Formats: sequence, structure tokens, C-alpha cells
Amino acid sequence: MPPKPPQPSAQSFLVCREIFQDRQTGEHILLGPCSEGTVHSFPATLRLCFYIKLTGGHGTYRLTLQLRDSEDEIVGECQGAE
Repeated sequence: MPPKPPQPSAQSFLVCREIFQDRQTGEHILLGPCSEGTVHSFPATLRLCFYIKLTGGHGTYRLTLQLRDSEDEIVGECQGAE
């Protein structure tokens, strides 16, 4: 069995309203970065984008974003593309 690749770590993790990528430079443009939000009723629908810069990984990974409650229970999950 081949060794498991190292787990990458996040250098940055930003939440924002929208993310664009400049086609000429490849730079990312983050629109409306936020650190908090208010929801007035439940259930609620929010549109959020996540910019995550990882380091220390080797090879290909399949990322999963999990939303957890105060008891560390998973209440939402989104699988990323490989």
C-alpha cells in the first residue's frame, strides 16, 4: 500500500461574495470579503465564495468543505472537484 500523501495546510481562508480571475494575469479578485454575517430567519439561503490557498500538498486531492455546529457535528458539506 503506497504511503498516504501529506495533508496540506491552509495559508489563507477567506469568505467573500464573489471571486473573479483575471484572464490575462491569473490574479484573483475577491469582491465583498466578510468576517461575519447576520441571518434574520431560518432556513436561510446565502451565496458565499471561499478562497483557500493551500501549501504542503503533493499530488491530487479531493477537498471537502464542512460546516459544523457548536458541538462539532457536521450540518452541511460540499465536495470539491478533483
